[in-house]
Amino acid sequence: VLHYANKYKLLVLKINSKFDLRRLSSVTGATIMSNLIVPCAHEIGHIDRVYTDELGKRVVVIFEQKGLKGNIASIVVRGSMDGLLDEAERAVEDAINTYKCLTKENAILAGGGATEIQLSQKLTEEANNCSDLKQYAIRQFGSSFDLVVKALIQNTGMKAIDAVTELHQRHNQGQKFD
Repeated sequence: VLHYANKYKLLVLKINSKFDLRRLSSVTGATIMSNLIVPCAHEIGHIDRVYTDELGKRVVVIFEQKGLKGNIASIVVRGSMDGLLDEAERAVEDAINTYKCLTKENAILAGGGATEIQLSQKLTEEANNCSDLKQYAIRQFGSSFDLVVKALIQNTGMKAIDAVTELHQRHNQGQKFD
């Protein structure tokens, strides 16, 4: 079979992974066929360039689709230690997933203690409006949110007291999501 494929300049690849087969089908626009019949013209895919290259000590087959036709990309992460590679892979996956989330829904949830600071300030305002003993309980409950913010900040290695004070100042100035 390979003799005839070479004779007619046809590329034959053995792909064991269904995942890789689906990716290749998506890139080329080909239809995956489970039976051995002659494909129709619309079932045959197209790729601009196929070549082999060596990455590290491994020979890989690279498929290139020029222009906007290709909708798949591969990211090659290389490193000297397995732990470093695992961490780099997680970082790339996190970045890709963040991009996916931001393109699907363009809403951003405030993080880094912004929600807790806002709750703390609103509860403090509410406590100032109360005249009975409830104000002390409300104020204490509001200040408990500052402890959450303090813990988040300490996990980053920053000075918690300075950062919480700065966050309160920025919230008072209207910079709630910067």
